Amino acid sequence: MADIKKKIQTLADKIHDLDYHYHVLDKPKLSDFDYDQLFDELKALEAKYPDLILPDSPTQRVSGKALDKFEKKAHRTPMLSLQNSYSVEDLFDFEKRAQKVLNSTEDFEYLAELKFDGLAMELVYEDGLLVSAITRGDGVVGEEVLSNVKTIRSIPLKLKTAYPLLEVRGEVVMLKKDFKDLNERQSENGLEEFANPRNAAAGSIRQLDPAISASRKLRFMAYGLGSIEGVTIKKQDDIYQLFEIEGIPCCDKKYRVSATGAEKMVSFYKKIENQRHELPFDID
Repeated sequence: MADIKKKIQTLADKIHDLDYHYHVLDKPKLSDFDYDQLFDELKALEAKYPDLILPDSPTQRVSGKALDKFEKKAHRTPMLSLQNSYSVEDLFDFEKRAQKVLNSTEDFEYLAELKFDGLAMELVYEDGLLVSAITRGDGVVGEEVLSNVKTIRSIPLKLKTAYPLLEVRGEVVMLKKDFKDLNERQSENGLEEFANPRNAAAGSIRQLDPAISASRKLRFMAYGLGSIEGVTIKKQDDIYQLFEIEGIPCCDKKYRVSATGAEKMVSFYKKIENQRHELPFDID
C-alpha cells in the first residue's frame, strides 16, 4: 500500500508541475496525449484506492455536483478598492503630500504594474492547501466560490511551502482570444454573448455548476496579499518573489517596473497606454 501511495503522490506532483508549465509559463513539457496518459493513470489508481485520494489531487479540480447557491463568507482583512487617478498631475501631487507628511525631500521608490480588468478574488491557503476562494463582494463579505476557482488550472491547489495562512489576492480574467472563442460558441449554440472579457470571467465564476466554469478558459493574476502567517513581507517586490517561488500566477515582469521618482512612473504609464490595445488582456 505504501508503494501505491507513493505512486499517487508522484503522479500528482508531476501533473501539478506540468499544469504550471502549461498554464502559467506557457511552456508545455509534454504533448497533450502524454499528459492525458498520466492523468488517466492517476484517475485509475484513485478509483481503485479512493482512500488514498490526495486533497490537492489534480483530478479533484472539478467537483461532481452543482451547488444550490453560493455561501457568504467574510474576509479576514477587508478587500478595499483602489483610488483612481485621471491625470499625471495627481501622481506628482501625491508624492508632494507624502514628502510633506514624512518631512522628506527624497524621491520615493515605486512599483508600477498593470491593473487587470477582471473579477477580484481572494485565495485562502492554510498549511499550504487551498481551502477557500472568496469574491470581493462589498469588501467585507463575499461569496465562497472555491469549487469553481479550483477549475482554473493555473492556480496551485497546494503551495510548495506550508504557510499557516496565506491569503492571495488577484483578478480572475479571460484573455481576449479566449473571450472571442467563447462568444463564438455561445452564438453557435443560440446563447447570449458576453459583453466583454470581464463579464465573461465573472459570469463563468458565478456558475453554480463547476463543470461550466471548467469549460471556460479562465486565468488568475495575483497582485497582493491579505492576512498572512509564517512569512515576512517588507515591500511589494517581496510579494512577487513569493508568488514566483510558490508558482502563483502574477503579472509578467515585462508589465511591471520598479523605479525611483514619480517621473519614471509617468513614463511607464505612457508606455503602457500606447500598448494597451495590443495586450492579450483588458486592463483598467
